[in-house]
Order: sequence, then C-alpha cells, then structure tokens
Amino acid sequence: MGKKRKTATAPWTADEIGTRLARVPADIAETLRPYQRELLGGLLFLLALLILLNLAGLSSGALPKALGNLSGSLFGWGAIPIVIGLGALGVKLMSQLFQEEPAPLPM
Repeated sequence: MGKKRKTATAPWTADEIGTRLARVPADIAETLRPYQRELLGGLLFLLALLILLNLAGLSSGALPKALGNLSGSLFGWGAIPIVIGLGALGVKLMSQLFQEEPAPLPM
C-alpha cells in the first residue's frame, strides 16, 4: 500500500506570532529605558545640526528648511545662539553616557 506522508507542523501558531510581535515595541522600550537621556541628547544634537545647516545656507532639504524657517521666524537673529545652546545641551546629555553607564546593552 501507499506510504503515509508526514505533514510538517509550524513551530508557532498565528496567535503566538501575533503575541510575540505585539511585545517587540515594549521589549525595545524596556531595553532602551536606561539610555533615555543619551537618546534625547542625540536627538537634540541632530535637530540643532539640521537647523544650523539651514541657517548657514548649507542645506536645502525639506525638513531642515522647515525647521530653519520656523526658528528664524520665532527668534530672528537669536535663533543662532538658541540653536547652538540646544546642540550644547544635547552634547551634555550624551556625554553622561561616558561618565556612568547604568547597565550594558544585552547582545
């Protein structure tokens, strides 16, 4: 007679995959929680860099142009020192990572 075919079973069901995928953002947020200040500092520094590039006329991208126009219209010539201060604050927040590291990132 004929041989019985063995059917392969999936390692996870659709419900298990959905549950695992739903936990991914929470797991990432929990992993990065000790580094909130450093991440905020990096974002502030990048924001300041984008605005300064536009204020200096070195960038014509849509986002830097919009940010530069907004800061220029809000602060006028004061936008330059304010943005430099924003970048300095970002660097200060990022430098705290090198002073004390709460826990190594799991690899």
